[in-house]
Amino acid sequence: MMELFRRLWKMIEVPSLDPDESRRARLLNILLLGLLPLVILMIIVLLFDIAFKLPGWEMLYPTLWTCIAYSISTLLIVRLNRAGKIRFASILFLIMLAISIATANINLLVAGESMFYFVVPVMVSSVLLTPSASFVTALSIGAMISVIGFLYNVSAGFYLSTFPLLAIALVSWLTARSLENALTDLRLINQELDARVIRRTQELAQANQQLGAQAYELAQANLQLAQQADDLSNANACLERQTQELSSANEKLKSLDRLKSKFVSDVTHELRTPISNLTIYMEMLRLGKAERQERYIKVLEEEINRLAQLVQDVLDLTRMELGTRKTEFHWIDFNQVIDQVFIANHLRAEVKGLKMAFEPAAYMPPLWADASQLKQVATNLIGNAVNYTPKGEIKIRTLYDAGQKHAVLQVEDTGMGIHVEDLPHIFERFYRGAQASQSSIPGTGLGLSITKEIVETHKGRIEIASQLGSGSTFTIFLPVMDGDQANGAEAVGGGE
Repeated sequence: MMELFRRLWKMIEVPSLDPDESRRARLLNILLLGLLPLVILMIIVLLFDIAFKLPGWEMLYPTLWTCIAYSISTLLIVRLNRAGKIRFASILFLIMLAISIATANINLLVAGESMFYFVVPVMVSSVLLTPSASFVTALSIGAMISVIGFLYNVSAGFYLSTFPLLAIALVSWLTARSLENALTDLRLINQELDARVIRRTQELAQANQQLGAQAYELAQANLQLAQQADDLSNANACLERQTQELSSANEKLKSLDRLKSKFVSDVTHELRTPISNLTIYMEMLRLGKAERQERYIKVLEEEINRLAQLVQDVLDLTRMELGTRKTEFHWIDFNQVIDQVFIANHLRAEVKGLKMAFEPAAYMPPLWADASQLKQVATNLIGNAVNYTPKGEIKIRTLYDAGQKHAVLQVEDTGMGIHVEDLPHIFERFYRGAQASQSSIPGTGLGLSITKEIVETHKGRIEIASQLGSGSTFTIFLPVMDGDQANGAEAVGGGE
């Protein structure tokens, strides 16, 4: 089995000095080799129908020759791709895909009923080539449809066939660009972590050399001062302690390297959720009512920003370690901030069959806070509730505690809950509890750590109550300041 996997990987892998080109080439090979068995199966079915002269067999010859031509073209494109002509092979594949869709059913194309299928080559082009290639593909397909319409005397023109595709191209461009930026940032982070490991290893080697020198000096002193047994015993104890510290430092370096590899893998999996949300809202944008399209576009923009936010979490963690993260305080509407996060996650909860409700406080005074950071806090907590609640409901509420002058956010779910042993560590960086680690739910272990840092930056606190198998409740308390207190906090904190 392993040998089969190695052979498949060898067929898919395309050597290249450019990691982006190598990634695009692998994706193209996966698409081609994934579709080829389906086409071969279709050829077998067509040959069976023709051999036994099933009803309508005379009409199957064009389809049969098309499938054979597609198979030959696929093998040719794979060969070109493996020969290093990646862009040329990708362009040929897109042309072949567009022609296949156009000629699959001319009548449907002329009637304008198969326009949606051309979304596939437009979106694929932004991934196989460059993000901006989606616009060129959309214009090319629009021109092709117009020519076919002209040949069949259909009045639908270039603009009517191109504008919808350009809209899809815009979304594809934004998504692909955000994805490539995220991958670039991840590579930079990986390089930085590798550099840190190298530096720590060099420091460890130097410390080891120093330790060897100290051991040599100790041996010389032992030969010369055998009578000073007490002093030698103390020196040996010191040496043993240093050896233990050195071993502990070495284990920490190994643990850091394992955490780095796991972290990069988890972040890659975490990208799938916002991409899935983009796909859902794109479908709703196409099929939904016109009066709701503006809202869908807004949610699409928020999900695109969420991709960038994943990379921002890593940058935030680095800034927290260095103490350079900036905080911009303004007077904000706390209910409105939470409502925006609720709307962004509501559809995802519905798709999982969850009931999610938001109960805003009837009265909530303006809050002196950083809106973007509080939105990140709410996104982490509500997102976790959706991820770790397989069934049931999620309740989100805001309260105003007039006695303590606190704005309160509660996120309550009926999910899997948290082990008692995990609760003391739940806010540690990179820590994931037993339930989360054993599940297939992706995560980086950064969300709650960043959430706690942000809440404490706002002079607040976060509490958690959880029962395994019944759910969890996260509660955040944020102080409500008057104008003088806010000015004093701004003067002391400097907005950072």
